[in-house]
This record gives sequence, C-alpha cells and structure tokens, in this order.
Amino acid sequence: MMHVLGLEVPPEVLMASTGFRGGGGGFLAQCGALNAGIMNVGLLFGRTRADESNECASEITRLLCQRFQDAMGHLTCEVLRDVYQCGNREDPRSDTVYYAGAKLATEVLLSAHHHCAVCGGFEGAVNRQLAS
Repeated sequence: MMHVLGLEVPPEVLMASTGFRGGGGGFLAQCGALNAGIMNVGLLFGRTRADESNECASEITRLLCQRFQDAMGHLTCEVLRDVYQCGNREDPRSDTVYYAGAKLATEVLLSAHHHCAVCGGFEGAVNRQLAS
C-alpha cells in the first residue's frame, strides 16, 4: 500500500509487521490486514515522542477500524478466514481481505484532513516524514 502512495517503507517496518499474519502468528485475533493499515496510520500520523499528542493517529485509526468492520463484517481473522477463505490460494476470495484492507487504509489516509482537523492531512504527514 505504501508504494502505491509513493512512500518508502524501511525494512525494519516490514520486519516488525511480520507477526501480524493470521491475527498474530496464526492466533486468529485482529486481522493482520487491518493491523498493517493501522501501522501505516502510525507511520504517517504517529508521534515520535511520548509527550506528543496521539489525537490524529487515534482518530484516523478508529475511522479505519470502523470502515474495515463495516466493509468486511468483522475485525478478527477467526471470523474473516472462514468467510473469505484467507490463506487458501485456490479460492479466489482468499485475497479479498488483503486488497480491501489496503484499499480502505489508502482511502482513509488520503482523506485524513476531513477527519482530523489538526493533523494537516496526508500531504502534511508526508512533508513531516520527508523532513525527518
């Protein structure tokens, strides 16, 4: 998803997200596709110090979770894997969750300025990231 937005993802971020697959290493908790979107929210709108506000990241994450639940019907792998046959490469529904998660996260990130007045939107977040 980040490459679609024209942003580089450091290898450490990919490494840190590896365990999300299957709702946490196959534990079937919150969907890894949703968690990946939440990580991307954090990469763009997250704080860099503990004393900074997390208002934007929280609002945008809450919106992403709500949209994901509305679109997919649930947030957990345990439910979604049965509905969408996640991980079954022979079933065309298998990638639906991953594509939907990436699409929803991209839409939410690009429209962040409508949902959090103080965050400066996607362009502000990218400029902040590039400046660091």
